[in-house]
Amino acid sequence: ASLGSLVRLEEMHLYKNKLTGPLPSELGNLRYLTLLYLDSNQLDGPIPDSFGDLHSLQQLFLFNNRLTGPIPSSLYGIENVEELRLNNNELSGSLPTEIGQLLKLRNLHLENNEFTGSLPHQMGNMDDLEELRIQNNGFTESFSEGGLDSICLLRDQSLAEFVSDCDEISCDCCSQCP
Repeated sequence: ASLGSLVRLEEMHLYKNKLTGPLPSELGNLRYLTLLYLDSNQLDGPIPDSFGDLHSLQQLFLFNNRLTGPIPSSLYGIENVEELRLNNNELSGSLPTEIGQLLKLRNLHLENNEFTGSLPHQMGNMDDLEELRIQNNGFTESFSEGGLDSICLLRDQSLAEFVSDCDEISCDCCSQCP
């Protein structure tokens, strides 16, 4: 039986197992999955578009792997996701405005990747965001249409921790500059 046939599975904890190769796209068949922990392995390649079909997903931990490419746009349609930890990979590209659709997101860890561009101002819609870690990427100071300002407004609400590269980004509201 393949992993994709475990359609009633609600949690998958396969972290620190020395798993190698690409992420199986058939994991997108696991419609009831709420927790997917595949962190701290040796997984490589892109995040499959099929992961956007995991509509029950609340926590996606893919950190400490060798994942490449952009975050697939399908992930921004997972309305229930609360924790997205993609740090310590080789992910690249810019963050699209659709990231602001993740309204239940509490923790977003993107540090130590190869992201570029600016943070979209739509991130200011993420009222539940408590932690935002973006250091050690290629984000620029020229935030799009007040992107930084909208994130700084969250510091007055829910955002307790905002870690950024202060050499690259002029940030009065960062809680930490490594």
